[in-house]
Amino acid sequence: IDCIYDDTKPFSEGLASVEKDGKYGFYNITSENAKMVAPCKYLSTRSFSFGLAAVTEDGHKWFYIDYKGNKVCGDYAAVGNFRSDGMAFVKFDGSSNIGYFINPQGEIILICEEHEHKIYNLRRYNGNQK
Repeated sequence: IDCIYDDTKPFSEGLASVEKDGKYGFYNITSENAKMVAPCKYLSTRSFSFGLAAVTEDGHKWFYIDYKGNKVCGDYAAVGNFRSDGMAFVKFDGSSNIGYFINPQGEIILICEEHEHKIYNLRRYNGNQK
């Protein structure tokens, strides 16, 4: 990685979040020609998992990007990294206690209630509960 960045986060899936002037982007070292794949325009980033990383440009709405920096799904108030089971916890409304587990395509799989970072009343999502 070129020494032009103010900070870097650990590599995950061959990509590292790098900071320049208070904004973050992603640097890819998996290809023969290491390069920036997402410019330093995000206020905050999460690590890549299952090919996606959560990012925010304004600190309020989060979305997931792929290895090329393309938006895959999003506009969430809160996000988590994808877990080993291929699901990530998200919330559409930060003040609500209702949360969702999505798959890497952004489809809602499970719905639950969340209180103090604990999950209650976990159930399958039937398509009309939001």
